[in-house]
Amino acid sequence: MVFYGCRVSVCWLCGFILTLSLGFAAEKKPSDFEIDVAKLEPVTPETKHAIQDCLIDLESTPLLVQRLAVVVTGEVFTGGRIEGQEAVNAKQFAIGWVTQAGAKNQRVIFQGASLLNPVLRDRDGQRYVQSSANSFDQLKRGDEYFEARGPKRYPMSRKPRLAPLLKVSGVFYPTTATTATATEWYRGSAANPLAARVEIERLVSSYQEGKKTIAEFYYQSNDSAVLHRFIVFEGGVPIQVEDRMAMSTPGRFRLVSLLQPKSADLEQMKRTRESAVPVARTQTKWKKIQADLQVPIEIRSRTINGPHAIEFVANCVWLTNEKIKPVAFEPTSVGTLTPLQLID
Repeated sequence: MVFYGCRVSVCWLCGFILTLSLGFAAEKKPSDFEIDVAKLEPVTPETKHAIQDCLIDLESTPLLVQRLAVVVTGEVFTGGRIEGQEAVNAKQFAIGWVTQAGAKNQRVIFQGASLLNPVLRDRDGQRYVQSSANSFDQLKRGDEYFEARGPKRYPMSRKPRLAPLLKVSGVFYPTTATTATATEWYRGSAANPLAARVEIERLVSSYQEGKKTIAEFYYQSNDSAVLHRFIVFEGGVPIQVEDRMAMSTPGRFRLVSLLQPKSADLEQMKRTRESAVPVARTQTKWKKIQADLQVPIEIRSRTINGPHAIEFVANCVWLTNEKIKPVAFEPTSVGTLTPLQLID
């Protein structure tokens, strides 16, 4: 497996803005699809049903075969202020994820290492570079967990010890990540293989452009911020996600009812939709590996605005059924395998 090079450039404009340039061989980045909010219309029952089917298919991916494995390799770049200082970090990571019988049994192996800011230690008059690598291995069989952190193996437990560490490491499941953006990946909130990051109940409008369906989902947690999430579906899968946010002083926005929106609710949604600023975008390439099984093979996600810059690039290799090594579900192998050892 080859990790390709990257460039990180920093420019100063109204504080700190991080721009990232990532290249995988001679591949071209997928072009952004420009969303035109003026074309959005109320969702018809037929369109809502079609979008719901897409989400159900996405969440059902691990259920379509007895065993499904994916090995994800990539990089994440972050930038922002930490304790008043500008900080940039880059990390390579590999994730091996195997599910069996849906997600009743599953194996997650994570390895990551920082590419910047090595930790220097002085000892006995000598200077050493301390490794920044992390390695976590978790096997779930029913309600039993077999786990290892690096070479250290833990006794079997009914509760997952590594769950917080996997979340902090930004572990994500690829199909779930296609309906999320970089901030969710980074926070470890896109790691449930059986749950998309949007709910059909929050679908508020849509429009059709060629073979693409553009769907708008509405989120509001308080009276000062509104999030409009736009998902572009093509061929039954999400190829682009874009988050746009409208912010104001506390108390400015009314809390909208999506079940029975009033005219004032609809007017506010129109205003925030038109004034919202793009904050993050995800783009995905898909491939059919079976007649009824379509999976993401390349995902790119980045923040566009905000106090912190985050960018992910991930490539995915998928395996099904007999192509998955039986050792993936053997407790004795926990702590001994790398993500790449799950594939031949």
